[in-house]
Amino acid sequence: MFPTTPDEHGRITATIRPHHHGNHHRSSRPTFDPRSYYAETFWLPILGPSTLWLLRKVAERFDTEPDGFELDLIETSLSLGIPSKGGRNNPFSRAIRRVISFNMGEMIDEHTISIVRTMPPLHGGQVRRLTPRLANLHDQTLRSHRSCADEDLHRATQVAHTLLGLGDSRDIVERQLVTWGVDSTIASTSVGVALASRA
Repeated sequence: MFPTTPDEHGRITATIRPHHHGNHHRSSRPTFDPRSYYAETFWLPILGPSTLWLLRKVAERFDTEPDGFELDLIETSLSLGIPSKGGRNNPFSRAIRRVISFNMGEMIDEHTISIVRTMPPLHGGQVRRLTPRLANLHDQTLRSHRSCADEDLHRATQVAHTLLGLGDSRDIVERQLVTWGVDSTIASTSVGVALASRA
């Protein structure tokens, strides 16, 4: 399913690429960084700690290597405290499989895995798996997120307009906004609005 044989240096590596789940990043739905309050509070009880920590580790690497990178699987498992011994059914291998089974990634080939940079909100079935307290908190959190989105979009659009005016491309502006902490959906929408206003 993924690399298990060490190379000549004793390393087991996989190539990680950014994963785009359909129109997920261009839709009106919010997305959340794996290191966010939303991910820690609501995705954690669904994915489990090992899988969420793996997604966080990958997100850290995407911050500085947005087009992809080589991930040392043994070093990563040790840094997260997730055992990687015991063949394909060890805890670290299961964490990778859960990334894929929850549509957070995809096996491209034996040595390449695409993994999301941001996470979607829970769907209805997943929300029903939360405790009643967390389910209520989830609804409140999404309502609060939507109420803040219009103001965030206005500010992001102003910044996007300035960066585009300096000659940056759409992709560079979107990436910069996300690096500064702007939600990826808002970043994409704000650049589109800024481009339309310049037409």
